[in-house]
Amino acid sequence: MAHQLDSLDARLLQVVRRGGEPAASLGDLAAQLRSLLKDLQRAYAALAKLLDRRDLTFAQELEARRLLRHHVWLYRKIHMEQFFLHKLHLEAALRAAVSPEAFEIYQELQGLEHLERRFCQRTDDQIRRALQEGELPELWIHGWVAPAGSPGPTEAPS
Repeated sequence: MAHQLDSLDARLLQVVRRGGEPAASLGDLAAQLRSLLKDLQRAYAALAKLLDRRDLTFAQELEARRLLRHHVWLYRKIHMEQFFLHKLHLEAALRAAVSPEAFEIYQELQGLEHLERRFCQRTDDQIRRALQEGELPELWIHGWVAPAGSPGPTEAPS
């Protein structure tokens, strides 16, 4: 079963590499990821069934559980690659549809949303530490100044 998992790993790596090629077709890559996911699900089911056996040694069970974790990791990687490829495709479409300035503003907005998500994930303990330190946190927007004449947060653009 470890060999089969290594093969699935290699197939994913091949899709990742092909995704970096300019001529790569999103449809083909998505189909390969879908096929890979189905094969992974079949392999996982077979391994899970193996764990139901009562005649496994300690070492065999440990190895089977390690392989199960590898399946879960690979499942996540497959999905993350799908998300990445689709976002890349949408970004290219957006870049072609808008001016370079508008795309730059969009990129900055995306960065701010990422920063906001990281801030919202902070625990109360992390916030207490930041309050005690009395410094600007790493998630502060440094150097932010609204351009002269730009509308404020409550003003509508002209």
